[in-house]
Amino acid sequence: MMRILALQALLWLPLLVPIGSAAERGEYRVTFSDAQRRTVRVEADLAVDGRTLLVSPIGANDFEAGWAHWIKDLAVTDPDGKPVRVDHRGRGKYRLRDRARRVHLSYEVRLDHEDHEWPFGLDEATYLRDDCTYVATQTLFLAPPNLERALVRFELPDDWIVSTSWEPAPAAEDADAGLNEERYVVRSFEQLTRACLLVGEHSEERVRAAGVEVLLAVGDDLRDSTPRMVQTLEAALYEATVLFGGDAPGQRYIVVANMADYSGGAGHVGGMSMVFAQPPSAADATWAHVCLHELLHMWIGVAIRRANSEAEWFQEGVTDYLAMMLLARAGIADEGTLLEMLGRSYGNYALRAGRRSLASAGRDKAAETGLLYGGGLYMGLLLDVEIRSGSRGRHSIQDLLQILYIQFGNSDEAYTSLEVAGIASDLAGRDVGKLFDRYVEGSLRIPVAAYLRRLGLALEADGIAPHPGSTETQERLRSAIFGS
Repeated sequence: MMRILALQALLWLPLLVPIGSAAERGEYRVTFSDAQRRTVRVEADLAVDGRTLLVSPIGANDFEAGWAHWIKDLAVTDPDGKPVRVDHRGRGKYRLRDRARRVHLSYEVRLDHEDHEWPFGLDEATYLRDDCTYVATQTLFLAPPNLERALVRFELPDDWIVSTSWEPAPAAEDADAGLNEERYVVRSFEQLTRACLLVGEHSEERVRAAGVEVLLAVGDDLRDSTPRMVQTLEAALYEATVLFGGDAPGQRYIVVANMADYSGGAGHVGGMSMVFAQPPSAADATWAHVCLHELLHMWIGVAIRRANSEAEWFQEGVTDYLAMMLLARAGIADEGTLLEMLGRSYGNYALRAGRRSLASAGRDKAAETGLLYGGGLYMGLLLDVEIRSGSRGRHSIQDLLQILYIQFGNSDEAYTSLEVAGIASDLAGRDVGKLFDRYVEGSLRIPVAAYLRRLGLALEADGIAPHPGSTETQERLRSAIFGS
């Protein structure tokens, strides 16, 4: 039975400063038009401490200008309307040639992202549907890198809404009664430029579980799937917070979902986007795995950050291992489904294993997804088994995650593979560093079959299956990891 945590009252953070003070640091007005859906108008009034304005440096790596590729007709003036000269230094970094303490920005953002190829899919960028527009805010905002807070105002066509995890702001006292406007406060450059939005005539559902409120925003094609997605999110939130010690890195989160010609997901600050080739169903747990994987990035990837690309195997692959573990614990996937998914991951890993190290593959993520995700998943299994056996069942990978969260969660510090190895060794009561030397820093193949046997499983030509000669000890270990 799925275990659903009783709904808890959410402690919403109040606005720490009056809106007027927030506007003194920055104010954006973002205008969406029903007639011109492939273009968004942005006006901004900003305090500038220095001469630099940036778009997000994360993503859009295949474009010389980064996310600035979609900005056009940029004009910068001072408070008196005098033009301020600005140079684009590349990759979305702009330098003000004239000093000004405050500037007004005016520009348009093209929403033609679907005209381009994206290594990991449009859910990491922007796409349009008949009833809504999905926007990764990397493409929308140009801001000072030291932005502390800003008011963001959306001007919308009638009947449109904005779905976001941002903090709502009160309506202005002098607001135009005939204007459809929504207002939010953001408190950092990262929160402004690494979030996701759904804008349009889509539907929303609020899911409250484990001390977190999740806003589920879905387009028309997935409206009938909302109850199933709500049930999955409730169960997943409970299991994920248990995994990390009963704490969640934030109280607001958004899940955006739409149909596409592929299935995938992307994590953002305060949310995730997902697309599905088929509507979510009980017969296919793939969509739930995508959902859990991205949900776990609230912790691994956002709250707990890797120091460099050499730990990408942990951020993506171990997250995949945890997502499969939680699928079973939440009662979403039965053993047969789980073994099928584990088999697919092994197949993806086997195609690339032995050619290069997991650590070096992190520098080439788009080309090495099979190695990073599959190899990282089986390194997660390896670590879990080594910790459990070395500690005689007193510890597991769950303890490792909770230690990482305590040491690195929501801080300026970031973890490395070496620190993961050190924590795992402490928990196992023996040095597991040599395993990292072989399978993470080195290019030796992870002995997947040997670790599966320790769980009473057999790696066969057509997949993974329970071993007919498995012992009670092996089955207990499998149940401890993947048990419901």
